[in-house]
Amino acid sequence: MKRLLTLLSLLGLGLASMAQTSAAHTMEVELSETLGIQILTDLVSQDAVANPFVFDQPLEYSSGITQVAGAIFSINASVDWQVAFKSTSTAFSNAGATATMPLSILEIKETVGGTYAGLTQSDQVLTTGTPLLHLLASAQSFTADYKITPGTGYDADTYTANVTYTISAQ
Repeated sequence: MKRLLTLLSLLGLGLASMAQTSAAHTMEVELSETLGIQILTDLVSQDAVANPFVFDQPLEYSSGITQVAGAIFSINASVDWQVAFKSTSTAFSNAGATATMPLSILEIKETVGGTYAGLTQSDQVLTTGTPLLHLLASAQSFTADYKITPGTGYDADTYTANVTYTISAQ
């Protein structure tokens, strides 16, 4: 009898261990587009870039000064992207705004394969791109060339204008 009870107990434990229960819940994953742009002097130091143009030779006024790879841009994007540039200024102007030069004296292009476009107050497309492997957010870089041709007839002074670069999803 003892053996029978022991056998039934073990059998009952075995059947109980075959019973199953489960629980479930819904996992939610939210993916947001990531877009970032940064201007670098070089890929190592990552310092902000300044682009001085000093016109001290007569020929430079008519032929212009070109700065190849004048800026290095770092892009971090998880979607197809476009970088555009424009000015928030109405013109290049001196410190007292007593003299101005048109924005169009500055032309910008992507170093590899780009075409120069003059600076205006409207967006000009500089370049476009896609994330690497189209799987993960990617850090990419490209360079831009600057060319300034002021011509003659302007007062000797230092002139400035703001240039804004904007990255947007495509």
